[in-house]
This record gives sequence, C-alpha cells and structure tokens, in this order.
Amino acid sequence: MKEISRSIVGVCFRVTHACNMACPMCYSFKSLHVSSLATKCEILDRIANAGATKVMLTGGEPLIYKDLLLVARHAKARSLKVGLSTNAILLTPQWLNEACSFVDEISLPLDGSTSSIHALGRGSRNHFELVLERLELLRPYPFAIDVGTIVSAVNWQSLDSLAELLIRHEVRKWKLFQFWPIAKAHALRGQFALPVSHFRSVADSLMGKYGVEISIDARDALLGTMQSYVDISANGDVVLPKEHGYRIIGNVLTCKDLIKMLENNSFNFAVHHSRHWRDKNYPCIDLRDQTSLSIQSSRIRSIS
Repeated sequence: MKEISRSIVGVCFRVTHACNMACPMCYSFKSLHVSSLATKCEILDRIANAGATKVMLTGGEPLIYKDLLLVARHAKARSLKVGLSTNAILLTPQWLNEACSFVDEISLPLDGSTSSIHALGRGSRNHFELVLERLELLRPYPFAIDVGTIVSAVNWQSLDSLAELLIRHEVRKWKLFQFWPIAKAHALRGQFALPVSHFRSVADSLMGKYGVEISIDARDALLGTMQSYVDISANGDVVLPKEHGYRIIGNVLTCKDLIKMLENNSFNFAVHHSRHWRDKNYPCIDLRDQTSLSIQSSRIRSIS
C-alpha cells in the first residue's frame, strides 16, 4: 500500500468571523479575534511555507472584510491557488472585475431546489433566488464555480431537482456535505441528521444519474473526514473538531512546524489528499472501505 504523504494541499483561512447571515445550521468555528492585513499576509506566508498549494478564503462571510482583495493578491503572489467561499450577498460586478487576477474559484451555497427548502438551513427565503442570480452574474467570468450543499433529512429528497437546476445554470462542480451536528448546527440534529449510509446512497444515486453532466464530490461527516480540514482562524489559530465543537491545537504564527502539529493531533492526511486530488492532479481515490473517509468515487468525472 502506498505510504500516506504527511503534507498538506489546501487550507481554509477564515479571514473574518463576522457574517451577514444567521444560518440555523451554521457549523463555522466562532471567534472574537480579529487581525490586521499584515497579520493575515503573514498567516498566508506560513501556509505557503508549510507546502500548501491552495487557500480557501472563508468566514464568517469573507466579503465583509474590506481588504479581502489585498489578501487574495498576497496569496496569489505566494503562488497559491485562491478560492472564495461566500454566501454571495456582497458579490458585485465591480468586485468580480477586480478579483479576476487574484481569485481562481468561487463557491456558493444552495441547500435545496426551492426557496422554502433552502431556507430551512439558511434562515432566509430570499437567499435562494439571490444565489441563482449570482450564478447568472458569474457566467461570463473566468472563475471556476462550484455549489456546496449540506445534505440532511430535510432536503435529500429535493436533490434530483437541485441537480437539474444546477445543470441548467451550467454549474460544473457540486460538493455534497453530510449534515454535521457541530457548533450552532448541533441544535438541529434531531430534525436534520442523516445516517452516513443514507448519505452515501443518496450521493451514489446522484453520481449515477448526473455524473456525466456535473462533477459531484461527496463528503461524509465521520470524525476522520472532518479531521482532514486545515482550518485556520483570522488570528492564526488552527482548529480541529472535538465532539460537538472545536478545539484550538495551536497557532500557525507561533508554531515551528505546522505539519508536525497536525500529526500530533490525529489529522487525517489520507482523506485530506483524497479531497484535494484535483488541486495537485492526484488520482481519484475511493476510501469507502476505510474506517473514516470522504466519498471520492472513481465515477466522479471532471467536466472541462
């Protein structure tokens, strides 16, 4: 068996913890810490020096941060692939025009095929139509666009209709995340929780029906999968999940070796590399026979 690489590919960098939505199923790590632009750039330096090749700028809502484009520009100067995970509310043509040189990917959320289903997790009926409008706004731009969906007991039956909707909007990549009862979302576990076997069955069905037209990346919520995300807060704290919350395992600005710190805290390098096979031209690895995994089916097809 090939030895698992003790290296990192992608990092989630929460440039701000502020948000302009109040999603009932929010699973984001919350912190009151803020940091200067200089500190954020230093964090990006540490991320690049640790060997990462991609950074996902997220939050909170990253577009709230006024110097986000300067952060993206610095990341690009460090040869990082730059993604943006946003609720899309603050996306404007002016911002997109300026971002073309510094941002490679933009990820938007849709959690159902109708505004009422989407609102169950997002708390806003208007947000569904807004995201569809932003998908249309993004069409002429060069960004790689994907949509993320949290799959739960309240929306799984609508996902065929959502797949067809995404295909009509020419979305070529769809990320499915099993609902995870952590942080604020823990309060919804009784209504939203979906067994992993059910999640895998839904994901396999969608791949079989729509995999030729849209690339589907499905990720379960087993602890080993959730421990495959390098999650860094605005002040440099590195966090991993713990039971129904998070724990800080160190700070990227003060630790001497980020990889060693992750190793010492049960970070799942195998699943991390499987999730990021596109970002380093990795072969698609199916880990479903292992104890902790994210579904990375060999049937996933990239659409160029």
